Amino acid sequence: MNIDFIKRLNCFILVLIIGFLTPLISNAQSGFSPTVSISLSNTDCNSLADLTVSVSQDAGEVDMLSSLFTSSSGSFDIANMNVGDIIGSALLSANNGANTFNAELTVTNVVSTSEVIVQSTDVNTGLVLGSFTILNTNPGINIFATTIPDGNNITSGNSSIVTFEDVFVNPGAGPLFFTTTLASELGDQDVQNFSFSIVCVPNIGFSPDVSISLSNTDCDSLSDLTVSVSQDAGEVDMFSSLFTSNSGSFDIANMNVGDVIGISTLSANNGAITSNADLTV
Repeated sequence: MNIDFIKRLNCFILVLIIGFLTPLISNAQSGFSPTVSISLSNTDCNSLADLTVSVSQDAGEVDMLSSLFTSSSGSFDIANMNVGDIIGSALLSANNGANTFNAELTVTNVVSTSEVIVQSTDVNTGLVLGSFTILNTNPGINIFATTIPDGNNITSGNSSIVTFEDVFVNPGAGPLFFTTTLASELGDQDVQNFSFSIVCVPNIGFSPDVSISLSNTDCDSLSDLTVSVSQDAGEVDMFSSLFTSNSGSFDIANMNVGDVIGISTLSANNGAITSNADLTV
């Protein structure tokens, strides 16, 4: 594995980057202008969201030395993270696209209630590509990493798209700011700012219609059990469901793998999408 690639991966926390060993080009500075973007899967107040950071450099730019990502508010859901949890994914490209990696982001150490160590691992080879720390700074988050110099200052071109999946907690209603600070090995600094407007969607109700029916009510006999559930457009999404009875039972003793034991009719998007399904053991 190429030294410069290991360096880049360790350098860029999220991007975990980057840039395969290139010949030393007389240390002449050829610019440091990384392209950075940050996105959220939703801007609903106090809700979990995917946080995605994308970073790329053109071939010939000065190598990255360190990276820092901060937010003005919001937090990572560290309280619900455990060692071994996969909390995201990454798509990495090095050597100007000649080498690509698909990686998982795995919690390797829960340092405290506000700090965890995250490791990126290539899903195809198991190769550890790098690690970094995420912090809740109350308010906001902080993600930081540095790299070890490798004897040259030029990248051959790199890019990364890293997503922390469903673990960023949006703050309350109002503006949310992210600041990215990237430093090069030759002392350059690139600072970029991103803003989002967090809004609170009013709770417009949760009143699903539910019905349960039996094909017969004869004692000790087999019966069809039918459950119907529907929601009107605009209601709050359903998260879980539980159906219980005070007596009776399923005929599980006579069920085998592959048996079709029922059917269902499903409708979504206010009836625009429908499907008929078998229920199979």
